[in-house]
Amino acid sequence: MKWVSLLAILLVACGDDSNKSAPMAERDAGPDLDVSDQGADMAIEEDQAADMPVGPQDCLVTNTETSLVLDEASRSGQFYSTAAFDGAGVWVVYTAPTSEESSNEGIHAIRVGCDGVITSGPLVLSESNAARNYMPVVDSHGGRTAVVWVHQPNGGNAKSTKLQFLTQAGGAVLETPADITPQVSGEFISETAWSPSIALGEDFLWHASEVLGPETQVVVQRVNFDGSVESVFFVSEEKDVNQLYPSIGLTENGAVVSWTREGAEGAEKTYFSRIPEGASMGGAAQPALAIGDSNPLSHLAPRANPQGANFLAFQSTTNNSSQILVRNVSEEATGVYATFGATNFINFRPTVRGFDGGGVVAWYRYTTSPTRNSLALQSFEWNDGEFVNGPEVVVFSEFVAIPPYGPGLTVISEDTVFVSWSQGDSGANARVYGKFVRLGQ
Repeated sequence: MKWVSLLAILLVACGDDSNKSAPMAERDAGPDLDVSDQGADMAIEEDQAADMPVGPQDCLVTNTETSLVLDEASRSGQFYSTAAFDGAGVWVVYTAPTSEESSNEGIHAIRVGCDGVITSGPLVLSESNAARNYMPVVDSHGGRTAVVWVHQPNGGNAKSTKLQFLTQAGGAVLETPADITPQVSGEFISETAWSPSIALGEDFLWHASEVLGPETQVVVQRVNFDGSVESVFFVSEEKDVNQLYPSIGLTENGAVVSWTREGAEGAEKTYFSRIPEGASMGGAAQPALAIGDSNPLSHLAPRANPQGANFLAFQSTTNNSSQILVRNVSEEATGVYATFGATNFINFRPTVRGFDGGGVVAWYRYTTSPTRNSLALQSFEWNDGEFVNGPEVVVFSEFVAIPPYGPGLTVISEDTVFVSWSQGDSGANARVYGKFVRLGQ
């Protein structure tokens, strides 16, 4: 199967195309987000962040048996869930229709306590109901939680990129979402900047996205915690190829960015580039897998693990088969990869996270239809340049999960993670589900 064709199927089926509405039922408007007393001044937020718990010791998970329907009150048609652990609970961010009269999507956020009880939300982070808001991403680090998404007003093709920060108490930090649409010399690089990826560092939010032009390129930004953009640059100046689906992660001294390289030869391949701290461009682009087979749709852990390993997960497709590979991109290419996913499935859309001593990868898999998937995850150790895979955990074997995004994934501790996905008998009836999962069980 051609993965370009697969992607086209998913885009049509699930509304990832800017000119199509996602297959979502109408819903009542979610609650407006009152930020009047939530500390919009970032200096206040920084003081709060210093006092916030930021480690898994504050989250003693008691519920790992039940799949949770996260948002039963809002209307169905919920997609694109991503998840981040803030030190005492999990934020899940997703899209849902903005009103009963409209299929326009809004960005929703909901916070799940470690007992599976909703502690905040659903909050509506996007402002306008007369627009599509989609492709949300979330990351938490050091007491901060950031959400970035694409905003597209009705009646036009121009898209902007929005940013909001959330507090552990369940409110917004910025009075209105910041506009971080990539610009150079005061001019927008493109009307279409989308497929965002973010990683929270100590001093900046790092943001990568696609920008469309004669060829699609990946742009990287460092964004201050007040929403102002510190720097913007292209990760690779290579021409006559398309750079798609970026992902960004932080190293011990900078960042690394991955993307799908779509060259004239047709094969989609994952490439990555390291960005030294303070640099205004990436280093030499390197293939994640130096063979001729297609290996698209990569995903980076947002941060290196405590040992400094940056994990990159990507697909490897041969003869209508697809498995998930993981490698450490903080080191030069060594030919060392971990392989995941049984060969009697098509395994795709990986999400990866690192933790002390290793990491974990989650992915969808199917046998006949890419729009109906089961969900699996697997931990691994990284020791002295070698991977040691843990046991595979099948979160559910039924083919009920719906793309287009891969599963949300965040690490609670070395033995517990939280995953999220969309599920329903149709796109219009899809709701976001979540589950705490014990690794190795």
